[in-house]
Amino acid sequence: MKIIIILLLSIKKTLSELNSTNNIDKGLIANGEIYDPSEFPYVVTIHSYSPDLKTYSLCTGTLIKELYVLTAAHCVHGKSIRLIKVYQGSAIRNNFFRNVKVAYIHKTYDPESKIVRGDISLFKLDGSFPNVNKYIDIGGKPEEFANHTALTCTCIGFGRTDSSGGEGDIGYMIKTKIRHGQFDCKMYQSFIIKDTWPQYLCSEPTTPNYIKMSCVGDSGGPVICNNKLYGVCSFYLNYNRSDLACGVPYMQDVQTFVNYFSTWINDTMYPERKKKREEDKKKEEEKKEEEEKEKKKKKKKKKKKKKEKKNYGNLIKPHHLFLTSLTILLYCIPVFVDIDGSGRI
Repeated sequence: MKIIIILLLSIKKTLSELNSTNNIDKGLIANGEIYDPSEFPYVVTIHSYSPDLKTYSLCTGTLIKELYVLTAAHCVHGKSIRLIKVYQGSAIRNNFFRNVKVAYIHKTYDPESKIVRGDISLFKLDGSFPNVNKYIDIGGKPEEFANHTALTCTCIGFGRTDSSGGEGDIGYMIKTKIRHGQFDCKMYQSFIIKDTWPQYLCSEPTTPNYIKMSCVGDSGGPVICNNKLYGVCSFYLNYNRSDLACGVPYMQDVQTFVNYFSTWINDTMYPERKKKREEDKKKEEEKKEEEEKEKKKKKKKKKKKKKEKKNYGNLIKPHHLFLTSLTILLYCIPVFVDIDGSGRI
């Protein structure tokens, strides 16, 4: 069986195409529906431009705080942040954008590796979006998916809408079943996810009767479950055929499980918390070290006291030579008996 994997990245468009879309199949993400920006104001479009500014690659992202956008690492890796523009909602409907001040990429992400690890990135913007006053919290815990439990979640993206290249720069969404677990992705035995499955969520796979999935350009888009951000769109796998396309059977979307990277995300946004946690940890370690030293000191003192007590006991204990001499002396002393009762010897 041949395994094919593709990151959901990079629709390159010329600037002359900005105002056109090609929705061959009605309402696609693939086979989704147009999303409502008022319900999801925190969803953003990310354009990474070429140096000549004639083309750009497209990704989706999510505002988790006023100045912070969560997206996929492959959306920004190797790109100049000077050439990245972030739009609130659709870039077609809204030409107001923010620039990226700093882009953080998880240290385990390696674009050269066949195994996708750490495909998560955090942008800090140079300013907030005036019309956005609602952000999404990070959520999701592994135990929610125990016993192969599937959650109904919403995926949103501005990427390609079908296998023929239709593009959804206005934004589409689908509802799909999401699972998490060692055996809950179709390709769980594959080297691609065999050892890294704790980092992933997996969508309901497409079949001839079910064609709903995220496509190229939806990378970094949110996976929203229980009104919280559970995942970030990352890549999809072909589990039953040699060719690869969007919106066809035998595909399965794989998303980065945000919970797995929650500490990194919070430490990146709030470095002072990380510093305090490290200081508290150091203090705790020092405290334990002092307690251990004190414990050893007390043990040593107790042992010494016990030894001194033993030595003192030996000092007052009659020596065996003394006992022997005393016995001999008692044997040698004459015994006088008053036979007639006169008191004379």
